[in-house]
Amino acid sequence: MEKIKKRIANLKVAGKLKVYQMTVLVMTLFLVLVALISTLVIRSNIEKITEVWSPSLEYLQDLETMTAKYRIKQYQHLVESDDAVMNSCEEEIQKLESQIQDTGANLDAIMSADSDAQKGRDDYEVANAAWEEYRAASDEILKLSREGKQQEAAKLMTGEVYEEYKAFAEKLTILCDKFQAELDRAKTMANVCIVIIFIVIVAAGLAIAVVTTLIGRIITNSITEPVEQIDAAVASLRKGELSNVEMLTYESEDELGDTIRNLKEAMGILADYVSEISVEVKAIAQGNLTRNGDDITDFLGDFSELKTSLLYILKRFNSTLTEISNLAEQVSSN
Repeated sequence: MEKIKKRIANLKVAGKLKVYQMTVLVMTLFLVLVALISTLVIRSNIEKITEVWSPSLEYLQDLETMTAKYRIKQYQHLVESDDAVMNSCEEEIQKLESQIQDTGANLDAIMSADSDAQKGRDDYEVANAAWEEYRAASDEILKLSREGKQQEAAKLMTGEVYEEYKAFAEKLTILCDKFQAELDRAKTMANVCIVIIFIVIVAAGLAIAVVTTLIGRIITNSITEPVEQIDAAVASLRKGELSNVEMLTYESEDELGDTIRNLKEAMGILADYVSEISVEVKAIAQGNLTRNGDDITDFLGDFSELKTSLLYILKRFNSTLTEISNLAEQVSSN
């Protein structure tokens, strides 16, 4: 963490702002990515529910209902003697056959398209084969019923043909149970995914808030700390206090770090100027008339005029005092 703080502190101000912008951008993209992945996961589970298991179960239940009606119509045909009623039963049976065929085709299409649903294909093929055997015998049953041979038709319906129907119904029930279990599993998975995704999104949001806050605080401190020190140093400088360079403690490789170093150097230079001028003036005040300012360091920039003026004053003052001293000696010798 300290290394990160140091690296950020050494960046230029523009670089710090870019770091913060990139942090916010990356975190936002991360949150969007998490939300997108979450949506895809939920969508996948919902598609399984709405496009595979629910319609498959609906088709299986329809097959159970229609085949039961089919057998009921066969029994009705056996007990009826009225041709109109028998014709109506035959029409209903044909219509049910068509509906059963269409429903089976729809169920087969789902199982062919989905890899998980294909696991039930073996049971479905056994059930379908048993139904085809039963349906093939239906024409013979209806024919016997038409000929008044109800006993033979009933014997056929309750004998081997009935065993085929039972095999069909048993396999259909097994397939329903399997698909119901898959539907329940898909619903459970969808609910679990929603909970997990909610937790992940909340955790990601909190992580983004924490990271962006920490980065923002580091960047803010790296800007406000030197600015506060510069402000305090300038206020001290305005009061004429040049020795308070200890307050400038901020160090970095950015513009503010350069400003702090330059300000410390400037305050030190000014303090040296004041010290040198003070030394020269005190020497004169103590009666040392030999000071000519040759040992004064060079003043920089506009301060060079101050040194020139000081040297001129020293030389003029020394020259004047020397003349006065010479005149005093002449007067005393006369």
